[in-house]
Amino acid sequence: GDEFMESFEKEVTKLNDDEAFQSFMTIEEDRKMMFNTEKALAYEEGKTRKMEEIAKKLKEMGLSIEEIKKATGMEENQIAKL
Repeated sequence: GDEFMESFEKEVTKLNDDEAFQSFMTIEEDRKMMFNTEKALAYEEGKTRKMEEIAKKLKEMGLSIEEIKKATGMEENQIAKL
């Protein structure tokens, strides 16, 4: 129902149907790129979750938000939400 998204979808569909565009990448290359992107996103999400677990443990140990920020590189507001 979003006008922007509908317009975006039309443009992407038009581009995907363009033979010149299709010749740039094979289906296999496209799948590999999508897989690698998803893999990278999952890796980053995993790192974030692990860092949150570590920050929670440090918080439970009584470290200050500033100390946890220094140890993890997380933002203060992220730590405070844990």
